[in-house]
Amino acid sequence: MKIAAVAPEIRLGDPRANTGSILSWMGKAHDEGASLLVLPSLCLCGCTCLSLWSQTLLRESCKSAAALLARESAAFPGLTVALPGAAADGRRYADILRGGERIKRVWMEEGNRFTLELEGECVCIALPETPATVESPQKLRAAAMALSRGGAAVVLTPGAGESGNDGVYTGGAAMAIRGQGLGFAEGGMLLCDISDKGESWPEEESAPVCSDPFFPREGAAADERCERILFLQSRALAARMQRSGCMGLVLGLSGGLDSAWTLLVGVEALGLLGLPRERLLAVTMPGFGTGDRTRGNAEILARELGVRLREIPIGEAVAQHLRAIGHDLENHNATYENAQARERTQILMDLANDENALVPGTGDLSELALGWCTYNGDHMSMYGPNGALPKSGIRRCVDWYARCRAGDALAAALRDILNTPVSPELLPGGEGKMGQSTEAILGPYELHDFFLWHFLREGASPAALYESACAVFAGRYSGGMVEATLRTFLRRFFTQQFKRSCSPDGPVLWEGVSLSPRGAWLMPSDMSGGPWLAELDRAVGK
Repeated sequence: MKIAAVAPEIRLGDPRANTGSILSWMGKAHDEGASLLVLPSLCLCGCTCLSLWSQTLLRESCKSAAALLARESAAFPGLTVALPGAAADGRRYADILRGGERIKRVWMEEGNRFTLELEGECVCIALPETPATVESPQKLRAAAMALSRGGAAVVLTPGAGESGNDGVYTGGAAMAIRGQGLGFAEGGMLLCDISDKGESWPEEESAPVCSDPFFPREGAAADERCERILFLQSRALAARMQRSGCMGLVLGLSGGLDSAWTLLVGVEALGLLGLPRERLLAVTMPGFGTGDRTRGNAEILARELGVRLREIPIGEAVAQHLRAIGHDLENHNATYENAQARERTQILMDLANDENALVPGTGDLSELALGWCTYNGDHMSMYGPNGALPKSGIRRCVDWYARCRAGDALAAALRDILNTPVSPELLPGGEGKMGQSTEAILGPYELHDFFLWHFLREGASPAALYESACAVFAGRYSGGMVEATLRTFLRRFFTQQFKRSCSPDGPVLWEGVSLSPRGAWLMPSDMSGGPWLAELDRAVGK
């Protein structure tokens, strides 16, 4: 018996359009000799419709579409179709279609799971409504093997067309039979013959406790993770461009780490859409602290990648603004710095209007956690592809790209960016020196990222974070440095929630490690971090 699993590319909230796509896949599965076609959860309207599911129009449209598919199943003799749906109370079910009618309705168990008996074989089907992540291929394989102990198992996630607010959906599918893997695919149709013997898929190893939990393994495994991150981020950005009708990008290119990686993601997204690289306008906006090194690297990146480059100096405009509000230009406080960041954001947004383009944000997960961004300045964009990728992860990805994807000139520029201290370059340095070093102010990003992973994914306490960091980073950072950096992390994590509460959309990359305010991390903006700081005091004996 052959089983087909397909996550059709859908049109969100449009059951009529999705019916045509599903019918096409039913025909293909029938032509391939499939006995069973499994479709993903709520594929008639999209599982990311969220509150719109309460709308009578949408529910009734789904019912009509399901009835049409049941009738049309008569055209595909021998094919059984598992079509998932939901009742008005949100409870999930699957309508089993065959021979021109719905032969039964199967109510799903916890985890969107149900079981079918077909041609003497027990088939366990799981339809998680989860976006793709860095780790999802391994997790889907493991889930299929675990569910297949008593027969066959299919695990299928939603596909392209679902909302990109907080994830990218790739239609990941895995099949297994009696603990042996049969196949895995992302996108398209996975077709497996369950009479095949299958193969042993390696079980996912638990990651060791290490200094970089986002990249727990080195070598080829780390490179594969970087490649998958580019795969997910570029597809998320391309999908948002396509949905918005803005088929171009306007990017602030500073010559620093984050904007360099965002440029590479943007170029990849244009390629996915079949658009020329000239549709990306990179803008350098030198201000009071911009150095020749970063500006030069920005120019090399733009030239080597074939995107358009435009320079718009902001010094005069910012100075005029500061004088207008009565601010002394010699007073280099937060107003002086933030005025530059907000001027740059205004320029990018207005250029995007002229270009009918999107402004992808360059801010990363580490900056979001610490609130190291100017509210309504670099904090804001039209889509944030880096919002779930920490600073240390961006460093890994840029290094991988330089080694594995870039030509000589581009690789040299990327390596120089990797060797440049992280800085917002908002303060004059004098004598060619950089005026600011972010890590001199905040502490090492690799410590912050270590804290962030274990704080979000495991709910680790300050005492546990301190003790584990001291052990893992022994010989690299003193206990005093670990304590000071953890104190900064906790203080800023709680006080800067208001910036995260209105952060742009962007794809989740790791399960359980996201600060999206739309469901991943819900925290009041006025929450006190006092108890966490008090526990750190106790842990270090203060």
